[in-house]
Amino acid sequence: MPAIYKDMSNTVLCTIDVPGGDSTCAYNGRVLTINGKEFVRE
Repeated sequence: MPAIYKDMSNTVLCTIDVPGGDSTCAYNGRVLTINGKEFVRE
């Protein structure tokens, strides 16, 4: 099942296929980090 990340205006930032298990996620307003991999909106 994919994880869908949206901003405050409900715009989809990205959709990522997440394997079963736990993920470590962080978002600082510009960079989304999942399990140490950074995703930046262009």
